[in-house]
Amino acid sequence: MSVETVAASLLVGITAYMLLFGWASQLGAPGKIAGPVILAVSLLLSGPSAVKVALEKDRFWYRPWHPLLVFLGISVTGIVLALTPILLFHAYFSYGDAFTYLSIADYLQDHPFSEPAEPNPFHPVLTQPRLYQLLGLRMGAMYFFSFVQSIIPGAMAWEVYPTVMAIGMVVNAAAIYLACRWTIRLSRYWALGGAFAAIILNNPIHYSISLGFLPQLYGLAFFTFSLAVWTRFLRKRTWNRQLGAWLAIATVGLISSYSELFPVLGLILISTFTMTLVIKHDQLSGRVLATGIAGLCVIILANYELLRMLKALKTQVGAVVGWNIAFSLIEFLGVALGIRPGFPLPEKVAFAFNLSTGLLTILLLLGVVSQLRKSWYQLLTLSASLGVFLFMFFYFRFAVENPWVKGSFGQTWSMFKLSNWAYPVTAVLSTAGLSALRIPRIFLTFLTAITVILSAIIGSWIDYRATQEIRLTTGSERPFEAYLQAAEIINKQFPDGPVELRLSDDELIKHRQMLAYFLHPRPVFSDWRNDGYISGWMNEKSRNIVLSETHLVVGRSDSVSRTLTELPAHLAILKDLLFPIQFGDGWYEKETDNSGNWWRWCDRNAKFTIEAAKDVNVVLKGEVMGAEVPTEITVLTSDLSMNHIFVRQPGFQQFPPQLLQLHTGKNEIRIQVNKEPVRIGQDNRLLSFALRNLQVLEVQAPKLKFLSGWYGLEGQAQNWWRWSTGSSALEISTDIETNARIKGKIASAEYPRKIKIMQDDKQIGIVDLREKDREVAFDMAIKLSQGSNNVLLEADGVPTKLGADTRLLSFLVRNLRIEERN
Repeated sequence: MSVETVAASLLVGITAYMLLFGWASQLGAPGKIAGPVILAVSLLLSGPSAVKVALEKDRFWYRPWHPLLVFLGISVTGIVLALTPILLFHAYFSYGDAFTYLSIADYLQDHPFSEPAEPNPFHPVLTQPRLYQLLGLRMGAMYFFSFVQSIIPGAMAWEVYPTVMAIGMVVNAAAIYLACRWTIRLSRYWALGGAFAAIILNNPIHYSISLGFLPQLYGLAFFTFSLAVWTRFLRKRTWNRQLGAWLAIATVGLISSYSELFPVLGLILISTFTMTLVIKHDQLSGRVLATGIAGLCVIILANYELLRMLKALKTQVGAVVGWNIAFSLIEFLGVALGIRPGFPLPEKVAFAFNLSTGLLTILLLLGVVSQLRKSWYQLLTLSASLGVFLFMFFYFRFAVENPWVKGSFGQTWSMFKLSNWAYPVTAVLSTAGLSALRIPRIFLTFLTAITVILSAIIGSWIDYRATQEIRLTTGSERPFEAYLQAAEIINKQFPDGPVELRLSDDELIKHRQMLAYFLHPRPVFSDWRNDGYISGWMNEKSRNIVLSETHLVVGRSDSVSRTLTELPAHLAILKDLLFPIQFGDGWYEKETDNSGNWWRWCDRNAKFTIEAAKDVNVVLKGEVMGAEVPTEITVLTSDLSMNHIFVRQPGFQQFPPQLLQLHTGKNEIRIQVNKEPVRIGQDNRLLSFALRNLQVLEVQAPKLKFLSGWYGLEGQAQNWWRWSTGSSALEISTDIETNARIKGKIASAEYPRKIKIMQDDKQIGIVDLREKDREVAFDMAIKLSQGSNNVLLEADGVPTKLGADTRLLSFLVRNLRIEERN
């Protein structure tokens, strides 16, 4: 049994599990039933073959350097490296797309993919499978993910995720090995060397794992496998059953797992097939027939996935995803060669990586030259692949506008993804270049050892960076256990009713997603309007619902001075935000709709009580509708304070937040209206007005939110900063009109610099920065109106670059905060 057979069988087997699980899910079988059945059947069918292999005379395990043992060692090394974030930091990067993949994998355990997910305000997790159902996005990697989860009894998706990533590492090593063997016919040991380099260097395979690009991880493997099989397929003049089946399976694996890469593969296949027909005139009809049969097999195997791919491509072509990657051409080249991490580096470190990029480029060119001396024809697939990638890269560089930088060209995210996708091709050619140098074995061993050590150091640093945010946000070295413990405490102490997640700051979006995931299927709700993963798949009313009466509120543990219960993950059940409402005389029964709204009609004069655990100021929020308009509603408290609500339009409308002073215990609130009750339509009740989604909230300290003109949060929880582009906006929201102070430190990228602070187009202060490399503390008074207050910080001069940082920077603010004035 050869390494080629094992590697190809591994890739074919993964594709088979993807397809079978996907077909079962489309036909209505939940994963927890389909997965074990598929596994049992596959073991039954493969059992005789496994026994036959075990009885073979060639027992490779007795030969230390047998290629199969070497490949097994490479696979184990790849698994360990893929699990490094868990082994070293007890975490992995889940603040990217992981929420989507975890949600879908869990959904598929109890539901078939053909069953439409029904996201609602209380189950935001269901927005993710619904997204993939509606847009036709690639599901292959998720099918395999869910399959692996289904065969591990009681496992949740977050526990299985690292294992699926580790399998993806091994699958890529197998694909690189086959590409080295079948495209340019390197020896087995050099092909194993190429596979080893692929798993130890910090290349796109590695940061697909580090950054949670699950579909890309598997897509790269099937893309590489397709190129390898296609090259062998082109060498045949007639139909070869095994190669044809492998080609169809590899292509279907790519379509299913990462459909956006299939058009690139299609261009490569068409161009190489056309050149083959031009160059090789013999057996023209045989080649066309063989390719046609393979294409027919792809259509048969892919079936519904082909339609889903076409549907997805319509959305993906016009979509703007990702972020601006401000790399130079040499940095993009470094990504394609598998040496450059996908994030900005300090200047000195960047120089070292650029130098390594130059050396690898020479190695790649040497590989091309060495293969040309043997046979230019066997370079056909790899050279066509490079040509397609270069054409597409420069198209996006010079013909497509940069959506993040107005007036400039270069869709940098697409350029970055193309650089990622080109890596398997450059890896094979670089391995060929290294083999052509004929380096002495001792020196090659020394070079390998140095490379392994440096890669381990750099890889650990990358994994540290990738896991730092979730560890800082949760305040735990074991963040997933913290989320799980928080969910268990909430469900144990408060087993009934929905949970409000009061974590609406932009910096807490991913934190809130993970808490919603761990609480599912417990009903949760929040203000989802700033979460693009969730809000787009809920109707507008569902994105920020307001509930009544008593419900549990969970927020940051530092958001209020007193909490009911401290939770892990920097969370707490907020006692100060719970004010039970008891409706008394004058109210009809509560009514609801399918969107989670509730309301009560009043006959004329009515009352309700609000219970408070202390003397406290609160605001009463909600919506009101009059049976007739105009209507005046008077709100009276037990201490005879009076508020007025005017209803001038039909239908429900937000009423101005009503400030109330509550005393410890029960507080009676009386409602009076200036209109006689009437009957509406077929309703026989006498109605005067209705209150909807009534909510009582403690008056909170003013909240600060960063709007346009700011870069992302940097630093640590207790010492953070944000850079400004030069003109940056803040929003300060408060429940009541109040006086406050803006405090913090400020520094400039260049000196001197003056920064004006404006509120509602009026200057309220100025910060004069004159001394270089010195931060200035400031403390400025501001008068806040109820609701949102807009503040603008505007600097003179132009922004500049600092060191290796490619961003245009003007000034930074450190630990900026808003405090109420004493």
